Amino acid sequence: FGPSKMSLFKLGIHSFAIIAVFKSIVFLRSAIFLIILSNLNSFLGTYTLFIQIALVVFNLLIYVVSLREDKKSLKKSHLNKKDVLVITH
Repeated sequence: FGPSKMSLFKLGIHSFAIIAVFKSIVFLRSAIFLIILSNLNSFLGTYTLFIQIALVVFNLLIYVVSLREDKKSLKKSHLNKKDVLVITH
């Protein structure tokens, strides 16, 4: 309720982090889309070039955000159970 407490920049990073979970699928579909766009270059002209550049930048952003993943902290995540309260009836 109310205005967001997260800045627009952090909201964008958070969105890319969510997409980064599926980065292999995104990269595969982007590669297919780039191939299709390169074949449509004669029909659509220079618009395909701008779309291709935007798609590559999008994939680079997803890759950079996915580098934030820390495997060591994931392996130690079971140690965080001590902070969880168990609620019983």
